[in-house]
Amino acid sequence: MWKRLACVGLLAALGLPLGACSRPWQDAYLTESLHKTTQQDVTERLGPPHGVKESLLDGHSTWSYRYALSNRDLEPYSWKNIGKGVTGLGDAAASIIGKSAKQESESLSCVRYVLTFDPKKVLQEYKRESC
Repeated sequence: MWKRLACVGLLAALGLPLGACSRPWQDAYLTESLHKTTQQDVTERLGPPHGVKESLLDGHSTWSYRYALSNRDLEPYSWKNIGKGVTGLGDAAASIIGKSAKQESESLSCVRYVLTFDPKKVLQEYKRESC
């Protein structure tokens, strides 16, 4: 009984830090880039934006990017996706010895990143939303 509780406690302790930092790479990049990265830097990393709006009143500009992200991209360390990784190892081993492994298609979600730049072309904020 105590061994089981200790194992569950250890898994929870290891899982919480992983879950806390699970996010797509775009989120990590944009969060680190706030208030210091220019439009040129963003273009070099993310490519040209899918949409651009320029404000004539205050000089701010808004860029948007769209991505098709899988659940694994959106929540890489969720328990469901960790389990898929372990299952994937079994499927890979089965395919090596000639057994057919079931193929599960992963659903994709449309995600839009909306970036706001100040008149000096520095990233001030971003938000991620479903599209």
